[in-house]
Amino acid sequence: LIRKMVDYLKEYSVVLSNFIGLFATVVGITVFAVLLFLLTAVSFYGSIEISISRRGPFETFKQSLDFLMKEKGALIFIAIVGIVYTAVIFITMLIGFPCTATPAGMLISFPYHFIVFLVNSYTGLWALGSLVSFYLNRQKKGLAEIASPPVY
Repeated sequence: LIRKMVDYLKEYSVVLSNFIGLFATVVGITVFAVLLFLLTAVSFYGSIEISISRRGPFETFKQSLDFLMKEKGALIFIAIVGIVYTAVIFITMLIGFPCTATPAGMLISFPYHFIVFLVNSYTGLWALGSLVSFYLNRQKKGLAEIASPPVY
């Protein structure tokens, strides 16, 4: 539909058709990014809920959606955690670029990759732990509730 509209507008104005094409592309990418972010948030909080409550997937999905609707700070928190996680990985990647440009890079390569692996693993654990802690604090669930064995 957008392609047909752009082709039709090319007959009259190339500038307008280019603008409409770029605008539609930006809107499409933005909608896709927002949907991906929302699905990621629901899956993270849903996986935390399903591991704690041991309910079915549909009820857990509903519970995580209710949590996201009730707690407005949940989306902001997961965005902050994602930005910090991405920044740490990006910085560790940038630190490695000078290692490839030097002749001693082969000697530094193994310790560098080991340290990067440790930093990335710790950052992932930090992100997951932060999300679990945020969810539990907002749900007001005590450790005794979580530690109790499920009743079947």
